[in-house]
Amino acid sequence: MSNPALTLRKIRALAGKVWFARGEAYYQQGRVAELNDHNGKLSAIVTGTEDYRVRLWTEDNDLAYSCSCPLGDDEQFCKHCVAAALAWLAPAQNEGDTPQRTKPPKNDLREFLETQEKEGLIAMLLREAENNRGARERLQLEAARTQASGVDLSAFRRSIANTTRTGGFVDYYAAPDYARRVHQVIAGISLLLDDGHAKAVVELTEYAFARLEKAIGEMDDSDGHMGVILPDLQKLHHRACKQAGEDPQILARRLFDWEVKSDWDFFRDAAEIYADVLGPQGLAEYRRLAEAEWALLPTLVPGDSDHERFGSRFRITSIMESLARQLGDPEALVAVKRHDLSHAYSFLEIAEIYRQAGKHDQALDWAERGMRVFAQVDARLSDFVAAEYHRRGRHAEAMDLIWAQFIERPGLDTYQKLHTHASMSGKLVNKKFRVGLLPDQAGGSPLLNSPTRDRQTEVSRTSLPTSEWSSWREKALTHLRAITKARIRSEQAAQPKYSWQPEPDHSQLVEVFLWEKNYEEAWQEATAGGCSQYLWLQLADAVAKDRPDRSLPIYQELIAPTLALTNNAAYDEAIKLLGKMRRAMIRLDRAAEFDDYLAALRVEYKRKRNFIKLLDRLSK
Repeated sequence: MSNPALTLRKIRALAGKVWFARGEAYYQQGRVAELNDHNGKLSAIVTGTEDYRVRLWTEDNDLAYSCSCPLGDDEQFCKHCVAAALAWLAPAQNEGDTPQRTKPPKNDLREFLETQEKEGLIAMLLREAENNRGARERLQLEAARTQASGVDLSAFRRSIANTTRTGGFVDYYAAPDYARRVHQVIAGISLLLDDGHAKAVVELTEYAFARLEKAIGEMDDSDGHMGVILPDLQKLHHRACKQAGEDPQILARRLFDWEVKSDWDFFRDAAEIYADVLGPQGLAEYRRLAEAEWALLPTLVPGDSDHERFGSRFRITSIMESLARQLGDPEALVAVKRHDLSHAYSFLEIAEIYRQAGKHDQALDWAERGMRVFAQVDARLSDFVAAEYHRRGRHAEAMDLIWAQFIERPGLDTYQKLHTHASMSGKLVNKKFRVGLLPDQAGGSPLLNSPTRDRQTEVSRTSLPTSEWSSWREKALTHLRAITKARIRSEQAAQPKYSWQPEPDHSQLVEVFLWEKNYEEAWQEATAGGCSQYLWLQLADAVAKDRPDRSLPIYQELIAPTLALTNNAAYDEAIKLLGKMRRAMIRLDRAAEFDDYLAALRVEYKRKRNFIKLLDRLSK
């Protein structure tokens, strides 16, 4: 493979330190197999948790790559790519040089095969093909590709049909092997494109899509194997269409039909992805088809519902949004969004479009409309409007919105949001004159709106920030204490009581004070009204250094309920607690007591053998 970009320096840059190290380990462990070069394209199988197909090639004068692993699906240069590249480069020169090697390195197996007679090798391969379905498929496709009379497309179609057959259902355990066979066939089809048979590849990939459309509904693909394969198949189809010189209008009709009718989002955003193939004529045809379908959809207003929202309506809406984005006109995208105003999120999407376009008045108008027309205010709309109010200096109105959220859903998250917005409401008061505040467009810290550097200097000397948080904090804590008290009183009066019902406590207040790092108040609330076990542990960890006398009894009290869970994860957690106990006892000059405590645990939990083993390690 001749590619100046394929150097150690390039591989390190693409992979990063962690993935390069792991890929290098894979290479050194001999996990790279079937290393091949076909017309300048490197392919290999790298064994990890399963076998993954790696490909490296030149595209736009740079190194291109793919891997069938989950990271490869995200277009990352993974450890499998690293291992394959290193296997190809070995032995490498210095990092800046292009390697001299243009053929795979020899190994003992290769040397052995090179000494065998042709008939013996043929017999060996035939035996392997009889016993190995994957090997048989690969050999058959290679034979179909290299026939003297031309490519045997019928053999490829048979292979696709056989490989995608589910037999009724592919269960969770069979899915990896099923996906691996499909990927092998796709790799075989990709070789046809390298040979210049682009039109054949277009036909075969679309046939594969048709088969997989049915097959995916007949398998348990919980681990997402097909989510790795389908993008590779679509990329291959796109490359083939680009090389085949497809009629743009005919291709547009096929792609549109796929995108509208597929239950699995095949060819989603095709107008954007295939724009370079469709050109103006194809895109015009695609738009004509989409607009005709779009005209059949009813416009939805608040309160309406549509059972096709997540079916055909969703798909045609997605197509129209894709076409609108290509125009680069925010009004075109808003026009699509306005077709369905049945839910609050539509108003938020329109507001976001206008904000990104710098049209803040329209953005605020749409967000406020969304809040007015629905009885239940969507918190995301409320957040948007509050940020816009802050941007305009309307801080009191913003705080009213966030306070309403806190009252509706009191807890740490809304308390934190209240703190953030109260901080944005702070004002700078100057003894000589008042300086206006302009919150930045991102809703961040206010900026001094001062025309001269001298004036900025004077303001910085004579102004002090006055935060509104202290008053809002007191108001919020008063509300939390009131609802906590009411909840406890209501629970005490409730009849009947069930054992599975959690006892109301002061967890919300403890959680808030822990977030503030106000450990003394957190301690007072926990001891006065109790809190969850998780929060007790957080509190103990927070005060362990300064108040080991408080943390020690908490750790000790958690040992028994943790060990009652009787599983290895619980035993690990108990050992961590014991480690914390030991550190607390050392700080309290009670280290000798810890050994006595461990001895008592050994007696009490002697039947828990796995725990005792962990205890032995802790004692060393």
